[in-house]
Amino acid sequence: MAIRIVKQDEPAETEAKIAVGVPNTGYVHHTFMLDFRTMWLPHGTWVVESPRCVPRLAREKIAEDILNWGADYLLFLDSDMGNIPADLLLKLIKHDKDIVCATFFKRKSPFSPCVYRYDAFIKKFRPLEEFHKGLVEIDGCGMAATLIKTEIFKKLSQPWFGEVVLGNSRFGEDLSFCYRAREAGFRIFCDTDTLIKHIGDEVLIGEEEYLQELERRKNGTRDTD
Repeated sequence: MAIRIVKQDEPAETEAKIAVGVPNTGYVHHTFMLDFRTMWLPHGTWVVESPRCVPRLAREKIAEDILNWGADYLLFLDSDMGNIPADLLLKLIKHDKDIVCATFFKRKSPFSPCVYRYDAFIKKFRPLEEFHKGLVEIDGCGMAATLIKTEIFKKLSQPWFGEVVLGNSRFGEDLSFCYRAREAGFRIFCDTDTLIKHIGDEVLIGEEEYLQELERRKNGTRDTD
């Protein structure tokens, strides 16, 4: 279902046609909704919510819908994210990159950031545990808060989010898309200054929780709670 929304009191205008895709499995956390209501989106932005289905199919359907509408950019924003900056879109679009994500973390221990380097020798994506602040080029990322130029979808063949299998390695829908995009010559970046939290079982998981967990691992201890 596509819903057209109009935001007033916009801080800036953009000539680009923006679509926001919100995959969900039938439940949208109230924290996400409260944050989403405060986000700046340009006049005429389309918000596309997926039907209740697995992430791979949800992202594929959203991408098809926004291409048919003629969007220039697709911002994937998952419904289990919190502490979303009101100016998230502005922060990401100013970089003018093929694919650029905010920094977010897994919601379960070890809470590692969802940004990756690809190890061609073992054909696996490895999480980046430490990286510089600012805009960092990466090999893959989660899609939970990621801005994509739609020209990528036009160049790649479908399914865009179908599983990539290399030897004994199987990639999820997000890293499969990243792998295909990089193979086609597109570049992926992470804005490490733009932080978003992942809604875990009881707490919001962000940089602070990840660094605490990393310190426990270095010291050989773990939180058993």
